[in-house]
Amino acid sequence: MTPTVSSLSEETQQQTLAEEAQHQTTSEEPPQRQTLLDLPVPRLMNTISNGKIVPLLVLAFPFTREEQFRCAEVNNINPELGRPRRETIAFSRARSLLPRHCCLEAIRSKESGVGFIMAVVVASNATPGSLARMHDIEMLQKVQRVLGTTANPRWAALAPDY
Repeated sequence: MTPTVSSLSEETQQQTLAEEAQHQTTSEEPPQRQTLLDLPVPRLMNTISNGKIVPLLVLAFPFTREEQFRCAEVNNINPELGRPRRETIAFSRARSLLPRHCCLEAIRSKESGVGFIMAVVVASNATPGSLARMHDIEMLQKVQRVLGTTANPRWAALAPDY
């Protein structure tokens, strides 16, 4: 009869769990980085579809103060100035260099202590045309260059107006 986990000593249980964890980490392939072509495609926003509401979602690159500072660093924006001023200049510079349909908006974020972060919105599920922009790889790469990032955008809800 094979011993069950409950019949094993605590030391043996810990050793077994450690071996299983080691096996899982060595046998699994490393997770592949999501590319711009792999982004999920949400359904179009509506009020009611088959009894389910499809909310407005935006495809956005987070552009927090930390990312604004990183953008200033990557683009060597006024290194002689203090951090807050460099963040402000990076924010203004990014806004002026973004493609015309992109905008800066607050999006909901659990990572933020206040519940939202600033982000560069590149597409939404509001209309078929706006949703199609998510497939414009050249535009997405331009936004990445302007922001000085290699991160992919993510789907999020807009932060509520207060």
